[in-house]
Amino acid sequence: MNFKYYKLETGADSISILLAKPFRQNAPTAYILDSTEAEMTYKNPLTAKVLNDSILCIDLGARTKLRQFRIYFNPSLEVITIRAIRLHLSNKVNLDLRTLTSSQLEILNRGKDELSFKVLAMNGYTYIESPKFCYPTDYPLIILSTSFIVLIFYLLFVFIEKVSTYQQLVSFSLQEISVILFIISILLAQRYFNIALIISVLLCIKNFKIRVFLANRANLYFVALYCIIMINFFFVSSDNDFKNIEKYTLLLVLPIYMSCIQSVRLGILFCISAIVIGGVLLFGALIDLAVFRNLEIISFENFTRSIHPVYYSYLISFSIFYVELTISQRYKFFIQTVLILLLILCGSKLIILSTLLLFALFLVKRRLSFIVIPLVVLGLFLFTPAKNRMLSIINLDDLSIVSEKMIKNPHDPRLNGLTLRLIIWQESLNITNIKDLILGSGVGLPSDKLLEQRLNRRGLTDHLWYNAHNQYLTTLFKVGFIGLMPLILLLSFVIRWAFNNNDRVLLLFTILMSIAMLSESMLERASGIALFCTIILFPMNTKILERIQVNEEIV
Repeated sequence: MNFKYYKLETGADSISILLAKPFRQNAPTAYILDSTEAEMTYKNPLTAKVLNDSILCIDLGARTKLRQFRIYFNPSLEVITIRAIRLHLSNKVNLDLRTLTSSQLEILNRGKDELSFKVLAMNGYTYIESPKFCYPTDYPLIILSTSFIVLIFYLLFVFIEKVSTYQQLVSFSLQEISVILFIISILLAQRYFNIALIISVLLCIKNFKIRVFLANRANLYFVALYCIIMINFFFVSSDNDFKNIEKYTLLLVLPIYMSCIQSVRLGILFCISAIVIGGVLLFGALIDLAVFRNLEIISFENFTRSIHPVYYSYLISFSIFYVELTISQRYKFFIQTVLILLLILCGSKLIILSTLLLFALFLVKRRLSFIVIPLVVLGLFLFTPAKNRMLSIINLDDLSIVSEKMIKNPHDPRLNGLTLRLIIWQESLNITNIKDLILGSGVGLPSDKLLEQRLNRRGLTDHLWYNAHNQYLTTLFKVGFIGLMPLILLLSFVIRWAFNNNDRVLLLFTILMSIAMLSESMLERASGIALFCTIILFPMNTKILERIQVNEEIV
């Protein structure tokens, strides 16, 4: 999560790029983000002019209060070395080249005063990007935003204390602390998640008992799905690159790991994890809002930054159900309000609507439901970015693009979250033989390439890397009907188990996941697998372990 801003005193007239040697290629194109927008619009390309062979100049046309810029380079076999990027203000300011981010570049050397790279991409998406800029005029609002977020953190601290978790922190064992860190790391960068999981597994594996593992049939469904994927990889897929399937190892590791956890007091930590992550994101969002003064900057991916907004929405929705059904403190309403705010800012249309639906169907008799549901509806109405995302899926005229065999414009305005998914589903369901129906097209790179070719023929050249955005179709497409069955059996078993054991939180969350899998392929990301497995298996294994311990005491 990057919250850093680069301070500038005034707006800039132009941007100069000083190179180490003469520039012999097509001039790069720049796009700027000024103080009127939240995202790059690409409406006004600025072509760099070559001066003195080794200096590129981007004329901004007038004094502009820059917020960010991108410079796109054409494919080249040569190494490009930048000595300096200079902003022409009332004086000249050289950027620290270490603050630049990049896409599709092979970085050869990165330092404060030198950046060397090769351009890799051939599709025009190769760029370097500046940090975001702030100005002295932004400081009053930044201070106000910071004060507000301090207040929120204080109230969250009070909540943690009231639910008794704070007092218990000093008594947590080393194993429990490792589980806490694992839960918090699920939605963070992959390297942090891997470290937290390895440490926690090493500390907890001594608690593994095969009887506890086998007592939960859900563990067996996860392992069965993993085995089918591996068999498919070796005998159906022609891909031998294990990197493409290493994420599926979690389907085997996590059931074993969750069977080793013996603590029964960690359920609240899923909720606290959602709130703590949300507090950090709110801090960055309020600063962004103070700088850009545009609501789009705090919506969806802009809000969650490096965290997947839809997966974070799953955790928030689970937390909303958990707080509603298990906590009775007077701070409950405040926490629900914060969680609803976070859910709306994440902007996941299906999760917002599904959460509302489940509240209406299962929790309508509870007093707080008459507050939660109107709060969500009011938030959607008042928060323009979320409202616009909702309205985009009810324009029936856009559905006409789904029937077109060839889409001429990959930027067609009719392409939105719904129509794009429908087209990808069509291509994923285009199964031509019985073998692919039963065994799938393979879990490795070949199946990805096959879908990419189909989308390319359809004209979706800007969405070639997309998966089916439907876990059921993705599973059918990759491992066939034989792989789809364990997934369906798993979901139906967990729903039935939660109903029989009166675990309403797990029941609502599993139903939510069953619905969410219609629009997201969550098992195609390590964070999605980890979140799904952990939240489902933890309460089940906890209750099963309690029963086994009771039976042992009786005996």
